[in-house]
Amino acid sequence: MSAVGETPKLINDVFLTKTKNSAGIHAFSIYIRGKPWHIVTDDKLLFYTPKANYVQKLAFAQPSTDGAMWAPMIEKAYAKLKGSYTGAESGLLSNSIRMLTGVPSFGLKTSDWTDDAKRDAGYNQMKEADKAGYIVSGGTKSSSDGSD
Repeated sequence: MSAVGETPKLINDVFLTKTKNSAGIHAFSIYIRGKPWHIVTDDKLLFYTPKANYVQKLAFAQPSTDGAMWAPMIEKAYAKLKGSYTGAESGLLSNSIRMLTGVPSFGLKTSDWTDDAKRDAGYNQMKEADKAGYIVSGGTKSSSDGSD
């Protein structure tokens, strides 16, 4: 979400409910197979209390440094779509970008960059994508999704 969040309009477009309401109900637009799906959630988030300091903390996505709660709210909508927070764990970055924006996306596997020429070509491809204004993100291999 942070890569998409570099363009605030893209995140704003995910929120169909633009203002806080007394019912605590929010609607989101998330793309599945290129088509928007509207998901409605309440504003209740899952917290836990660590024994070390007894201060409640969000169980999953955290607010931004300025206190904005857009990431935890989008994560809740996605967890609802997937059936649970556990079902929403992990995944490919390119799929997340596509889900939030509806635009085609692709991923590169750095493990395929087995020599200097392939590394240079991959780096140049990422540099050109960034220069063109595309959303560029990176991640590490996960045991559950097999991505690089």
